[in-house]
Amino acid sequence: MALGLWGATAGLGAALGPVIGGAVTDAASWQWIFWINVPVGIAVLPLRWTSAQVLASLIGGAALLVAFIAWEARAAAPMMPLSLFRSQGFSATSVAILFTNVGMFGVIFLVSQLPSASAG
Repeated sequence: MALGLWGATAGLGAALGPVIGGAVTDAASWQWIFWINVPVGIAVLPLRWTSAQVLASLIGGAALLVAFIAWEARAAAPMMPLSLFRSQGFSATSVAILFTNVGMFGVIFLVSQLPSASAG
């Protein structure tokens, strides 16, 4: 049943995606294609990110980040000079690299869940 639902959803998305995308780009502009997923992401955020393990991991990661920044701000020879983040180019590039790595390494978990084609 799960595979049937997944297949139906994927087929529906493949059929309707170009049509809806074309309508959005005709009515607004191509940039709106990226904004369509924001409400969906916000809607599912409480469904996936509220477990105790996920919340503890996020809180722990945030606490470690704050501790790292505090340590680096007081270090005589910091591993990462915080003054670099005053540059908008460096900051924007750092954020872009962060999201790229989150996407790339996040998908590794999902790909490892897929059965291999030769196992069938």
